Amino acid sequence: MKLRDQSLATQKLQGESITGNQYIHCTLANTNLHFTAFSDCTFTDCDFTGVVLDQTSFQGCGFGGSKLSNLDFAGTRLIKCDFGNALLDQTYFRPHIGDHSKKSYDLRTCNFASCSLESSIFAHCDLRGINFQDSKLTGATFENCLLQKANFSECTLGSVRYLDCTLDKTKLSLSGFLSYGISQGFVLNQEN
Repeated sequence: MKLRDQSLATQKLQGESITGNQYIHCTLANTNLHFTAFSDCTFTDCDFTGVVLDQTSFQGCGFGGSKLSNLDFAGTRLIKCDFGNALLDQTYFRPHIGDHSKKSYDLRTCNFASCSLESSIFAHCDLRGINFQDSKLTGATFENCLLQKANFSECTLGSVRYLDCTLDKTKLSLSGFLSYGISQGFVLNQEN
């Protein structure tokens, strides 16, 4: 089903299983998606402001150009999702509340290239091999994350914090490398 320029706030989506739908310029603002499962859906330029995500699942979904800022993804399953060009500022990615010590929030199959993730928080996330290329991550925090082979090339990384993260073969451009060093307390030696 293809839906364009509609408000889904009045539709009962809670607890539904939805497969293959296309949502274009739709608003889901303040919609309760508790126990809702989306599979192979695309959300193009959609507004998720204030959406309730609890035990919600997105598998094989695309969010190009959509606004998902200020959301808490705790308890949400994200599998093979493409967030390319999405607005995810001040968004919180973490395991379900209470699960921090047991497992990490596995986001390895997702794509975050060319996103805006300013001031977002990734806590206890498995981000090995994730593509953040060309994303805006100013003020973002990565806490207890696995970042091996993650791609941060051409990212805006000012004031990004990496707290107790595992970094190995993580890709950075020169500007990202300098931003990372500064965030860890290093200063650039200007002497000849």
